[in-house]
Amino acid sequence: MLHYCKKCGDFKKMYSGQETKCYFCEREMYPVPEEYLDEDIDNMFKTKELKQEFLEKVIKTSPVFDQEAMDQLRENRERNSRVNARIDAEYEGKAMGNPWGVHCPYCNCTVVSRVNGNQSAWFTKASQVGKQFQCWKCKAYF
Repeated sequence: MLHYCKKCGDFKKMYSGQETKCYFCEREMYPVPEEYLDEDIDNMFKTKELKQEFLEKVIKTSPVFDQEAMDQLRENRERNSRVNARIDAEYEGKAMGNPWGVHCPYCNCTVVSRVNGNQSAWFTKASQVGKQFQCWKCKAYF
């Protein structure tokens, strides 16, 4: 069932037996009334307009509602989505700011590191000889 926080306006899908506390402000969360929810898609509002109406009529009129908490929640979500986008881009091999402008010839990843050429010959692996870069994704030397 979809639950909401009266203080910050956060929505969370809660399961039976799960603690119904808001992750952001640690207040009690309450179930969203059935008339706002879609019958076919579990834990979703029927329309965006209905969700906005719920925010305006129910959450923002609550005596414990805090606009600063809602703004902080929104900022945290935006920051987390930017961080997650960067992590996803690096995982997919699209590094942001590769200083060498090279990519792995095997997996096309741009997240690479320069191989240290100052190591002793005793510590250099055979796969590293004559190689300048190592791919972070497939670990190949090239």
